[in-house]
Amino acid sequence: MNNNFLDEVEAPKGKKSIKNIPLPTRKKAKAKKHDDEADEPREHDEIAEEIIDLRKVPLTKHTHSSPSLSESNYDIDKTDDDDIESIKINDPYADLENDPYEDEKELPVNFGKGNKHSKKMKSSFGYYKFGATLLVILLIVIGIMSIFKSASITVYSKNQKIQNTEIIIPVENTLSNSSDTILDYKEINLESSSEINTKSDKEENVEEKSSGIITVYNEFSKTPQKLITNTRFETADGKIYRIQESMTVPGYTEKDGKKVAGSADVKVVADQAGDKFNIQSADFKIPGFKGQEQYDFFYAKTKTAISGGFVGIKKIIEPENLEVVKKELETRLKNNLQELVKTQISDDFIVINSSNNFTFSSPEQKEAKGDQVTMSMKGFAKYLVINKKDLSKAVSVSQNIDAKSDILVTNLANIDISLIEATESKMSLKLVGEFDLRWEIDELALKKDLAGKDKNDLGEITLKHGGIENINNIIIRPLWSSKFPSNPDKIKVVEMQ
Repeated sequence: MNNNFLDEVEAPKGKKSIKNIPLPTRKKAKAKKHDDEADEPREHDEIAEEIIDLRKVPLTKHTHSSPSLSESNYDIDKTDDDDIESIKINDPYADLENDPYEDEKELPVNFGKGNKHSKKMKSSFGYYKFGATLLVILLIVIGIMSIFKSASITVYSKNQKIQNTEIIIPVENTLSNSSDTILDYKEINLESSSEINTKSDKEENVEEKSSGIITVYNEFSKTPQKLITNTRFETADGKIYRIQESMTVPGYTEKDGKKVAGSADVKVVADQAGDKFNIQSADFKIPGFKGQEQYDFFYAKTKTAISGGFVGIKKIIEPENLEVVKKELETRLKNNLQELVKTQISDDFIVINSSNNFTFSSPEQKEAKGDQVTMSMKGFAKYLVINKKDLSKAVSVSQNIDAKSDILVTNLANIDISLIEATESKMSLKLVGEFDLRWEIDELALKKDLAGKDKNDLGEITLKHGGIENINNIIIRPLWSSKFPSNPDKIKVVEMQ
């Protein structure tokens, strides 16, 4: 008997070789039948079919002829209990140049693996795995896009033009204004100085009194108090200064439960000549009220330095030349103060100019060298400052415009605004011109109203915000969503005028 081709294969340790795998009973019966019919001649196709069947190798049907096989072409070794121990196939095509069954001989022996049922299960599992992966990816994409959800809209504000109109608006100092119907204003007090050189050929002995500006306060009553010309004001060290004209000091007011003193500015001149009356700052009392209740509730403080006092020889400037110097210094000081006030306020405020804005000290001789004299002067400005939004609102109210949002007059710089004074603290503004009104849009409030809402609700939201004329360019991401993000910070509002 020829050696079995599997005899040379060594099984791994602890494992059985394929040649030792017992065949099923049905195969045993067929193998036994081969023994019983060993003496009968058999065709090679029949033998091959049975042998291949034992190996579980599918056999392709061939139409070509094959050489005959005899019993000697295969051997079956059996054990004592008739189990097939090994099978050896003697290749009947070994001598042929081209083996027609070469492909079949190369097929591996496979018990229970690679059958059609297992392949179908593997194929189905692959489809399930692909589908599950695709679903997970889709959910991740949706989750990421939800996290980065955003929206943007473009809104157009309402606009209106008021033709040439004259509007009178009452205003009152913020400190004394307790009414919500009167426009508030604030005061900004500024100071500047300038000097100029001029020619002088004369000298003379002079006596000059110092002068300056003080602020007088009234905490005595709510009734304005009049002070006559030459009313005296005294410092703590006994220096006396007098006002050069009568004045009225407004009464005090109350705000938030606190007393706010009425106040007014006035020029004072020293009672005597000499530089000893030149002072930078001081507090004053009114000696005429001594022994009366008013004495403790009327007082004053320097607003500017009190200067110019001098006794001695000075260069003398001709009156005509002095007047030219004075006007030149006043012009310079006005320009300086106008530039200075711009640095004191933001774009949210407007400065109301008035002819009474400026006051000036008398020209003073600073120094003299040869025939040249340096003259100096100080300028003081009191500006009324009003919030642009408050003024715009007052304009719209005066025109009976009912607005659900703030209105801004966009061309205030082109409006002629003048001050009509009634008292020191109460006055009116006169505005003349063509007014361009634009409704303001509260962006934060709009974002909150849009958050989480469907874009179909925009009509209702637009009505709530009266300043919106139109909304378009609505973009919501992801594109399949019709609702705005629930987080207002994720919504961008582009405002167009």
